[in-house]
Amino acid sequence: MLADNSLQNQQKRGRSGNPTAGSLAGATRRRGWPRALLKREARIALPPIREVAHLPAAMLAIAAAVAQGAPTAGEAEALGRLIETFARVFEAGDFDARLKEVEASLAAAV
Repeated sequence: MLADNSLQNQQKRGRSGNPTAGSLAGATRRRGWPRALLKREARIALPPIREVAHLPAAMLAIAAAVAQGAPTAGEAEALGRLIETFARVFEAGDFDARLKEVEASLAAAV
């Protein structure tokens, strides 16, 4: 793979005395997660999420799985984003319900 070869070349240059190449190779290794780990299938049992009150239990399940080393960092991040998306959906639904109540009360007052 081209990226792997480039990283290996930078590492060789770093070992041969080029400090910029060596630090670049080190930074590249530290920064990015390997794509294979980010795309691995997550196998975490999440509780059903049917309302906002279920979100904390889902986050606790993710945290417990991370503590046991089950998901990778990429998987945990993706699951956290999933829970965040559920929260936004519930917020939007709540906002819509409140707006309809206000509109109905305004229509009744006219």
